[in-house]
Amino acid sequence: MENSEMSASKRKLIFINIVVACIASSMMSTALSTGLPSIMSDLDISASLAQWLSSGYMLCMAIMMPATAFLVKRFRTRVLFTGVVAVYLAGLVIDILAMDFYTLMFGRILQACSNGVLMAMGQIILMTIYPVANHGSVLGWYGLSLTVAPIIAPAVSGVMIDAFTWRGVFIIPLVFMSLSLVASVFTMPDILETARSRFDVPSFALCALGFGGLTLGVGNMVSMGFVSPATLVPLVLGVVGAVLFVRRQSSLEAPFLNLVVFRHGRFVLAVVVGMLFYGVILSLSVLMPMYFQNGMGYSAAMSGVFLIFGSLLVAVTSPMAGKWYDRRGIRSLVLLSAGALAVGCLGLSFLTAEMVLAAVVLYTVAALGGCQMMPMTAWGINAVPNELKADATSLINSLRTLGGALGMALSTGLMEVVSSGITGTPSECVMGGMSVTFMVLAVVSSLIFVLGFLLRDASKASGTP
Repeated sequence: MENSEMSASKRKLIFINIVVACIASSMMSTALSTGLPSIMSDLDISASLAQWLSSGYMLCMAIMMPATAFLVKRFRTRVLFTGVVAVYLAGLVIDILAMDFYTLMFGRILQACSNGVLMAMGQIILMTIYPVANHGSVLGWYGLSLTVAPIIAPAVSGVMIDAFTWRGVFIIPLVFMSLSLVASVFTMPDILETARSRFDVPSFALCALGFGGLTLGVGNMVSMGFVSPATLVPLVLGVVGAVLFVRRQSSLEAPFLNLVVFRHGRFVLAVVVGMLFYGVILSLSVLMPMYFQNGMGYSAAMSGVFLIFGSLLVAVTSPMAGKWYDRRGIRSLVLLSAGALAVGCLGLSFLTAEMVLAAVVLYTVAALGGCQMMPMTAWGINAVPNELKADATSLINSLRTLGGALGMALSTGLMEVVSSGITGTPSECVMGGMSVTFMVLAVVSSLIFVLGFLLRDASKASGTP
């Protein structure tokens, strides 16, 4: 279907369907974090193993996102979108019925693979059916599903956990995804052009090895040490996989992913800033439920209530951030977001278990950092030619998600290591570990703020930085 022939109402239907699916899928990237204490107790597993239900989810998403560039070119839009939603539904059902960690992890993998395709595919579709002049506003609203959903999910899941145990986390996404599946069958047209091509299995395997090895190695580095085989082996395999992947793409006439996009400096900068942002934001999404429950002694439901204020702030500011980007550019938006993130994390590092009101306020301030994600993505993707946008979208989303997975693994590992070295009550140990971890996140946020000064808005400079 030609975009010029598509009516405004048809665009809205497509937009709503994509947002509904992405809200449901993005919720599950962090929703289980509120339930981790319950899952750890119910399944008798450690925090390091339990956190893989979140960081492993992000890792699988990152692995699947590069494949999206091939999938959207190979399969009809309606067939691919409907199939991916169906896979996600299967993963939700498996997790509701899971009786052990490995079954639960399998369901999470299915959800993550589906979510990885949905996130990248949704952006490609929206940037295809809407003109460039509207990308900031459209992706700002779309960003509600990618930024607000993960932030609000721990709050919603806290209530569901108290009502239905940790299995209740999967109920709301199950309803949303069922609605999206029905809508996809009847309203999703074939939007993107397709062509017969062969799926490059070696490239995908090398990509998965690179992402998986690096994430697992870095995650184990904090808890097991750099010289541990559990750290060195995955790191070496990850580096080797990444190098071989790059070499293979350079030798292929039709690469699995066209890495030429990295010749555009603006795109590279968007990737780096996006990875750092997402690493800090998702680290907070995993740490804060444990902070309120294990550190301050509140229930999962109360933890969810405390987190809701940050969620509402991002819900309000994300569409505004898209319009801000369309009118004033990216630099001021990133500086504001990074500044809020740094102030919030720094403040959290000085709190005690009795200062719950201050913790809620500071987390709400830090949550403001999430509003920049979609404008930052649009700024980077629009730096490359149209024929490379599918590759750029897959890469920027997969690398940003990899940054989130690394951030969650590193921050959780650091918190556990520091906590184990503190003498005191369990609550005091958790608060001590959290304090150091929040300080590190504040440093990373300050680095993002500095990088923000390198961003050049299109209205001021037409070239790449």
